[in-house]
Amino acid sequence: RIAFLMLGIAGVALIATFAATRTPLVALVAALALGLVLPVLVLLVVRSRRLKRFTRQLPDAIDVMTRSLRAGHPVPTALGLVAREMTDPIGTEFGLVVDEMTYGFDLEQALANMAHRVQLPDVQFMVVAVMIQLQVGGNLAEVLGNLSRVIRERFVMRAKIRALSAEG
Repeated sequence: RIAFLMLGIAGVALIATFAATRTPLVALVAALALGLVLPVLVLLVVRSRRLKRFTRQLPDAIDVMTRSLRAGHPVPTALGLVAREMTDPIGTEFGLVVDEMTYGFDLEQALANMAHRVQLPDVQFMVVAVMIQLQVGGNLAEVLGNLSRVIRERFVMRAKIRALSAEG
């Protein structure tokens, strides 16, 4: 789809620029610039916004998982609860994890796939914590609660740093 979109934008830019300037070289450069660069920039902006929303939602999602685990639910049920209760983008990603487990992946592989798709350090920390606790044992709810607290404290620290640097 993106390749066709890029070709379409390049074609429209080529025709419009050639009609305006009557110079084939300028039209070709404009078509290449708009057809290749514009869609990639738009995708990067959309991806950046999605990752920021994901990062903001992650502590709440971990808290939902923690409460579910403390209530006695297994990890897959806790992940399903996050998928149902949270909005996009985090609900969608956790929904993909639940779907992958439904269709045959084990929990470790489904979580590793999510970490690969999202590529945020906090998600990788969460995945590693879950994997270690599943293999070794222990209180996963406590570990996830601590991770959620650390992520929130980091948000507060970043906000303070921004405020102090803006003040300067």
